[in-house]
Amino acid sequence: MKNKREKNVEKNASGTIRGWLYGCTGLILLFIAMIGGTGKTVIGTFMVYYLGYLFGMFYPLILVAIGVIGLRLLITHKFFPYKEQNIIYAGILLVILGTLAFGSFPIYALPTGKVAFASLNSFYGDRMVAFATSPGVIDSYESLSVLGGGYVGLLMLTVLGSIWGIIGDAIFFSAVMLVGVALLLFRPIRSAVRTIQEDRKNKVKYSSPYQPGKGKDNSYLARQINGEDVPMEKEETSDLSSFTPTSNATAPFSKKWAEMEQGSFTSADGSAYNPNMADSVGETPSKVEEHFHVAKQAKAKEEPSPIDESLFRSAPAMAATPSRTTRMEPQPRYANPQPSSYPQNKPQMMDDNPFQSAYSPVRDSYANDDLSTRAQEFSRNALSKDQSIPVQEQVKDYPSNYADPYGRRAPAENSFNPVSRPAQNYSAPAYTPAKPAEFTVKSNKPVMTPAPTFEVKSEQAPAIEEKPMSDEEAEQQKEREYFARKQKKQADALLAKKRAKEEKVASLMKYVSDVPKDYYYQLPNDSLLEEIDDSAKMEKNTESAQEKANIINKVFDEFAVKAKATTFTIGASVTRFNVETEHGEKADKIANLTSEFQRALNGDMSVRVETVVQGRSTSGIEVGNIAPMAVSFKDMFQFIQQDKEHPLLLPIGKDIGGEIITFPLDKMPHMLVAGTTGSGKSVLIHSMIMTLIMRTYPSQVKLMLIDPKQVEFIRYADESHLFCPVISKPESAILALKKLCDEMDRRFAVLSKCRCANLGDYNDLRRGHELQYENMPYVVTVIDEFADLMQTGGNEVTRYVTRIAQKARACGIHLIIATQRPSKDTVPMIIKANVPCRIGLSCSSQIDSRVILDENGAETLLGKGDLLFKCPGKKSLIRAQSPYISNHDMNTVLDYVRSHAGDPNYDPDFLDLDVEEEVEEESNPEGDLYTDICEFVVQTGITSKTSIMRSFQVSSLKADQFIVRMQSDGILALGPNGKLILGPAAHLEDFE
Repeated sequence: MKNKREKNVEKNASGTIRGWLYGCTGLILLFIAMIGGTGKTVIGTFMVYYLGYLFGMFYPLILVAIGVIGLRLLITHKFFPYKEQNIIYAGILLVILGTLAFGSFPIYALPTGKVAFASLNSFYGDRMVAFATSPGVIDSYESLSVLGGGYVGLLMLTVLGSIWGIIGDAIFFSAVMLVGVALLLFRPIRSAVRTIQEDRKNKVKYSSPYQPGKGKDNSYLARQINGEDVPMEKEETSDLSSFTPTSNATAPFSKKWAEMEQGSFTSADGSAYNPNMADSVGETPSKVEEHFHVAKQAKAKEEPSPIDESLFRSAPAMAATPSRTTRMEPQPRYANPQPSSYPQNKPQMMDDNPFQSAYSPVRDSYANDDLSTRAQEFSRNALSKDQSIPVQEQVKDYPSNYADPYGRRAPAENSFNPVSRPAQNYSAPAYTPAKPAEFTVKSNKPVMTPAPTFEVKSEQAPAIEEKPMSDEEAEQQKEREYFARKQKKQADALLAKKRAKEEKVASLMKYVSDVPKDYYYQLPNDSLLEEIDDSAKMEKNTESAQEKANIINKVFDEFAVKAKATTFTIGASVTRFNVETEHGEKADKIANLTSEFQRALNGDMSVRVETVVQGRSTSGIEVGNIAPMAVSFKDMFQFIQQDKEHPLLLPIGKDIGGEIITFPLDKMPHMLVAGTTGSGKSVLIHSMIMTLIMRTYPSQVKLMLIDPKQVEFIRYADESHLFCPVISKPESAILALKKLCDEMDRRFAVLSKCRCANLGDYNDLRRGHELQYENMPYVVTVIDEFADLMQTGGNEVTRYVTRIAQKARACGIHLIIATQRPSKDTVPMIIKANVPCRIGLSCSSQIDSRVILDENGAETLLGKGDLLFKCPGKKSLIRAQSPYISNHDMNTVLDYVRSHAGDPNYDPDFLDLDVEEEVEEESNPEGDLYTDICEFVVQTGITSKTSIMRSFQVSSLKADQFIVRMQSDGILALGPNGKLILGPAAHLEDFE
C-alpha cells in the first residue's frame, strides 16, 4: 500500500509535468497566433498563406481562436472542459461551417455556372494567385475577398451541390446555422426555464380565514346562506357602556368540569354522554363522538346562526349599535355550579379546531349558542367586579392574526383566559343565574368588546443573610485560590512553551519548498584553501630518524637477533624503519623486543612493531617523529577532485609512505570513529563534511548533523546541504533517528515500485526523466558524542541505528558515528557488526582499542590525527595521518556555498523534533515536595497540619516532619497561644 507521502509525491510530480506541458503548449500557440497576425517573417507569411488557402477571408478568426486557446493554457494550465460544454463546441463548429459555406456562395454560384468538383482545385488555384503567388510571398491582402470561405467552404458547397444543387445547399447550410445557434443557446435557455420552474415550485402557498374559499360562498363574509341574505330584525338599541358584567362568566366552565369529573357531559344536541358507559352499550367512544358530530351538523343546518362569527376576531375596536331582540327566554343550562379541580379522566374528543384542547367540555355546549350573547355577557360580568384576579404567569402566546373558526378572538396581552386553569389562590365567584342578553348587529362592521385589565402583584423574596465563614472554610477557600493560581501559572507556562515551539517551526518553514531546487553554481575548488609548509620539520625528523635507526640495530645486536634496520620512511607523524632478517630467523622475535625498543628510545611509547608490512618483504618498526607534520587538506582535496566516479569519496589521510588514503562512503557503507579528547577526531569529521560540501550540490547530498555538545557543528547552521536544522538535544536526536527509519522505509517503497536495487540504479533511471521521478539525494547522518546519546535513550538509539546500519545502504542513507568513550556499552556488538569501516584514533587502553578495531594498536597512537584505519576488503590495519583543515578554510568555503546555493531546503518531516516532557504521574521526590509545601505555606499563610495533609496527600507523620523542618529553617515559628505563624525566613520572593 502506498503511504500518504508517496501519493502526494506522485500527484505533485504528475501535476507539475502536466502543468509544464500545458504552459509550454499555450506559449507556443500564443506566439504562433501573434506571428500569424502580423504576417511578418517567414513563419508568419507561411501561416497567412495556408490559413487563407483553407479558410479564405475568415482566417483572422482562426488566429484569434488559436491565441485564446494558448492564453488559457498558459494562465490556467488547463484545456477547455469538453464533457460539460460539448453541446456548445458542436454549435460553434456548425456555425463556423455554415459561415464558411455562405462565404463561398458568391464564388460557387457564378453567372457562368457553378463550379464542378473535377475542376475545383484548378479553379481555386487561379483565384489563389490573386492573393499570393507562392507560400513565401503575399501579393495583396485586398484580394483576400476573392477566396470567400476558403477551400473548405467551397469544397462543402461543391460536394453537396452535386447532390441537390444550389438551392439545396442554401437550405442545408441555413439549417446548419440554425442548429448551431440553437445548440449555443440551448444551455442558457434550459437554465432559464429551470429557474422559472424552481421559482414556481418554491412559491409559498398561504391560507387565511379572511380569504373566501374557491367554488363556494363564505357565509360569514358574504353574510349569505344558500344564496339568500340573512334577515335582520329591527329591535330596540342599547349602549354597550350600560352593560354590567357579572361573575357568572366562568360558571359554565365550572359546570362542565364538574360533569367531566362525574364521567358525563351534555353535547350540543342536549343528549348526555358518558364515556365510561361506551363499552357497556357496545359502542366505542369514537362512534359516539361521530354520532354527536352528525347530530350537531344537522341542527346547525336547521337553525343557521344569524350572527357572523368573524365579527369577534382580532380587529381594531369600532363603534356599533346593538339592538335588543325579543325572544323566548332560554332556560339556564348550568345549574348548581361548583368549583372543581382539573379532571383526571378526560375523554378525548376529536375536533376540527386546532386551538381547542381535545378534552375541553366547553366546545359542544357552546357550538350552536349565540356567540355575540356570550361575549357581551362575559364583558359585563368581568367589568362589574372591582377586584384584582390573579393571572397565571405562563400564558400561551397567540399570533397577532389569530382567528378561531368559532369566532373567538386571541386574548389580549395581560388578559385573563377563562378557559385556562385557574391560579392556585383563585376561587370561583358565586354563580347567580342571569338572563343572557341577545343582540343583533345592524351593520356589517365588526363589534369588539373592550378587554378587561388586571393588576399582577408579585412578592419579592426575602433577602438571605450571608453567614460568616468558619476558619476551616476560610482555609479551604485560600487553598482553592492558591492551587487555581498555580494551575493558571502552569497553564501559562505550557502555553508559552507551545507558542515558542510553533514560532520556531514557523520560522523554519521558510526553508521548506515542495518544488525541488536546481543548482548550477560552480563548485568550490582548492583555490579557497590554504597551503601548509612543514619543510623545516622535515629536516629535524630526518636527523632524528638516523639516530633512532642506530639505536634499533644496537638492540638487535644485544639480544642476538639476526635482523637489521636498513632503511626508514618518514611519514607525517611517525617514521617506519624497514627491518630485514636473515634466512632462518623468525619475525616474531622482533615483536618480542617491543618493550626493549621503547626502553632504548628513552621510554617512547609510540613504538609499534609490524611483523609483516603489506607490499613489502620486510618487517616494520614504527616510531613517532620528534616534530609531527600536518597533512594539508588542500593536497587531499586536489587528489579527490580527480576521481569523478565516486561522489561520496572521503579523505582518510596519508600513510607513512606518503600515499593518500581515501574510501567512498557508499562502499563502506557506514563508519565508526573513536578516540579520546585531543586525538583529532573532530578535525577528521570536519574534513569529511567539507569534502562532501565542496564536491556535491545540495540536490545530490544532504547532511543531518547531530551535535549533543551544541558547539561542534554550530558553523554549519543554515548551510545549503542540511537535511534539517542541526540537532543538539538528545531527545530530538532520538526522534530524528526514528523519522530517518521512516524515510528509509519510504525510499525502499519507491525503489521497489521502480524495480531498482539501490539508489544508484534509481538515479540512472531518473537521468533524462527528472520531472517524472522524485529526486532522492544521499543522506549522510553524522552523530558526534554517540556515548551521550546512548546514555539518554540506549535501547531506542540502538534499535534505530541498527536498522539504519542494516538496511539503509541501498536507499542512500549512511552513518558516520563518532565517540570519545569506545566501550561495550557505548558501541554494542550489534552496531559494530553492521559498521565494518572503523577508524581508531588514540585510545587510553588496549580494551578500547579492541572495542574499536577488534585488535590492539590504537593505544600506542600519538594523537593529533594519528589513526589506524580498518576498511572492508583489507585484513591489516592502515596507519595514517588525518588531514588538517583550519577554521579559516571552513568559514571561507561555507560562505562561498551560502552565497551561491542560497538557503537550505529542509525536509518538513524533520522540523518538529522537539519532544514534550512527559509529566510524571508519581509523587514528587521529597525535596521537591518540601519546596512545594514551603511555597504553599508562605503564599497562603496557612500553617495547619490538616491543610498540608489535605492539599498534598501526605500522612500525619510526614506532615509533622515537614512542619518541624520548616521550623528549623525559620519558615514557621510559634506564635501566641502556641499557634504556628510565618517565621523570619518566610520571604515571598524566594518562592516565586
